[in-house]
Amino acid sequence: MADLIRRKKGDTSPWPFTLLDNGSAKDLTNATTLEIYVREEDGSTNKIDGGTVTVVSALAGTCEYDPASGDVDTPGEYQGYIKVEFSDGSVWYWPDGDDFFEVIIGPNFE
Repeated sequence: MADLIRRKKGDTSPWPFTLLDNGSAKDLTNATTLEIYVREEDGSTNKIDGGTVTVVSALAGTCEYDPASGDVDTPGEYQGYIKVEFSDGSVWYWPDGDDFFEVIIGPNFE
């Protein structure tokens, strides 16, 4: 797994990411669109389907996703990736290959 995001059910604080390409920060200067896709590890339906990811520092490859309440309403283990589209029309996925980042939504006691 690439990154691990741990949150409690209902926690809508931002999910920070540093996108790496061969161990170095991916330059997002010419990125036009960043989207996040997340589904349960054993599921076939996306929990998050093309949510908007915001660039924090283009040269450092950092970005974040602000989850909606419906994104974090079900405890469980999820996996996902970020799709990056660039101004030249190219598309890049992070993490690459068959890897995913992991999201764990834990229960709360409310």
